[in-house]
Amino acid sequence: MMSALIFGLLVGAWIFGRTSKRSLRSITRSVTANEAAPPPGPGLSSVPLILELIGTAIGSGLPLVRALDLVQGVADEELKVRLRTVIAGLQLGTPWDAAWQASSAAGSHAPADQLRRALDFAAATGAPSAILLYAEAARLRRTQHRLAQKRAASLGVRLVLPLGLCFLPAFIALGVVPVVISLIPTFAGTAP
Repeated sequence: MMSALIFGLLVGAWIFGRTSKRSLRSITRSVTANEAAPPPGPGLSSVPLILELIGTAIGSGLPLVRALDLVQGVADEELKVRLRTVIAGLQLGTPWDAAWQASSAAGSHAPADQLRRALDFAAATGAPSAILLYAEAARLRRTQHRLAQKRAASLGVRLVLPLGLCFLPAFIALGVVPVVISLIPTFAGTAP
């Protein structure tokens, strides 16, 4: 009886060991396949959102270079290339300004320039600046909101002329002309 119990335990351990190795291999394959696959979609180009992501990473204790490395994985293509250049330069010991200048050699890129300006203080002081990054993200969102409001207000002014040119002839053709035509027999009948 005891030998049957020991035999059963050994067979069970052997089966468990084989299946756990297979599942571990399949999990490892799926994780490496997911890391190799590019993220779907075009990527992030919203500077306030990227600043909040970097602020969250810094707030959780990551250094700035690692936070930039994480964010570049979800950024749009042009920003991703620039951030990779900056990260590579910083990891090689290049000063902050020189790393950003190397990334902007191809020309100006507005999101990358805004990101650099927002991160300058964090890089220069080394202080945990997650709160400053959140504040900068909020400021950029307010600026974008005000700009959108100004565009919407100017749209009403710019639409007056096309709408006037379309509605005035229609009003005359459908409102004034039928009234005038209906009054012609009245005026024509009273003429001496």
